[in-house]
Amino acid sequence: MGFFGRDTELKSLNNMYQSDKFEMVIIYGRRRVGKTALISEFIKDKRAIYYQARQVDRRDNLEGLTQAINRFKGQTSNTGGFSDFDAVFQEINELAQDEKLTFVIDEYPYLAESYAGVSSILQANIDHLLIDNPNLTLVLLGSSMSFMAKQVLGYQSPIYGRKTGQIHLQPFTIFEMQAILSEVSNEELVAYFGILGGVPHYLNMIDQKASIGENIERLFLQPAAPLLEETLTLLKEELRDPEKYASILKAIAGGASKPSEIIQKSGIVASSLGKYLENLIELGFVSKKLPVTEKPTSRKTLYQLDDQLFRFYYRFIDPETSLIALGLTDNLADEMVNRLPTYLGHTFEIVIFQWFVKGLQTHELKFAPKQLGSWWGSDPATKQQEELDFVAITRDNQTITAESKFRDSGLNNGMIDKLVYRTNLIGLPNQQMYFFTKDMSAEMRGYAQSKQVEVVDLATLLAK
Repeated sequence: MGFFGRDTELKSLNNMYQSDKFEMVIIYGRRRVGKTALISEFIKDKRAIYYQARQVDRRDNLEGLTQAINRFKGQTSNTGGFSDFDAVFQEINELAQDEKLTFVIDEYPYLAESYAGVSSILQANIDHLLIDNPNLTLVLLGSSMSFMAKQVLGYQSPIYGRKTGQIHLQPFTIFEMQAILSEVSNEELVAYFGILGGVPHYLNMIDQKASIGENIERLFLQPAAPLLEETLTLLKEELRDPEKYASILKAIAGGASKPSEIIQKSGIVASSLGKYLENLIELGFVSKKLPVTEKPTSRKTLYQLDDQLFRFYYRFIDPETSLIALGLTDNLADEMVNRLPTYLGHTFEIVIFQWFVKGLQTHELKFAPKQLGSWWGSDPATKQQEELDFVAITRDNQTITAESKFRDSGLNNGMIDKLVYRTNLIGLPNQQMYFFTKDMSAEMRGYAQSKQVEVVDLATLLAK
């Protein structure tokens, strides 16, 4: 497949490239998110040296850098290799004396692991040599989120403070996915978003002419399926004790959202849970959420799985791994597809959030947000817990609220009444209420309109 999206990131990179000073850009993000594709697109029409570091020793990485630089210079021989990293950076500086040059080190953590002193050497070369070269753009990429956070971007890193720009590359939103999965229906698009998230590498595995069940079967339900071991592989690459992290993720995927519930379902010692959750949040797998009306110090904290692949895996695949290993998966994909509508309710809430963000970015929505999120709290009259899928609090302390229903069954006027009632529980003036659904009868649309509720169906939501 071709290159899709990333317009904002490419614009930022090109702005830095065209500047009249030395630039050092850090690009990081989870594995498979498209960092290499982004930088390849950026440098395709530029003088550039690209080197992908490997999990080898210092000497082999120096040899690899020699080959990359010699290819750029048009030399076929790799004789006269660099003896140290100082020599590499000095050569790069020389090559950028008269013309713009971009020097890319992909998977920089591998290079730093092969020789612990390379970041200090890079720091010294930036401070005393490269900083004065306006033609040079240095780009460091990394997939190890923990390494990049602590040893590249963190205060303790030798190169801390030297970057002139950074890009935390995120998975695609469902709207960005539309360019990749242009042949699937809107309902299928939501389903694939809920199964794989917006990670380009996974999306490129989808056979758009096959059914959802057939894709689940091929990607997950065979002993050699490409995504069967993906979640554990990601945990092993990033974390010690991956099994403990897996138990926490499984607990959250199974509905545990409060710390006490996670402890009970995962078996993790209470005193250790905070550290584990902090690491999972840093990796972008889990997020901590509060009602939008609460202060950060509130004790109403809940945890949710943000990574859709992990969420799907632990809800659907993990319970069936024994059967998959034995090849006993007849009808299993069909059973999973039948359960998807219930599972996709939470996915639909994420889609709605992205719709609001997109509308604000494009100025199609005309309110100024102070906070965006969801809301839950106790109804003083009934003492029951109530919640809203989406709430925005505006700069002038009004609310925009929304509820959603992805399943076809059970739509009724009472859902509109609940949205109005719950909106009033927040206790702030309301500017607009929305109800999101796949489709709605004309009668119910009329009722919603009478209650000043705007209905957004799936076709409207995903209109290009």
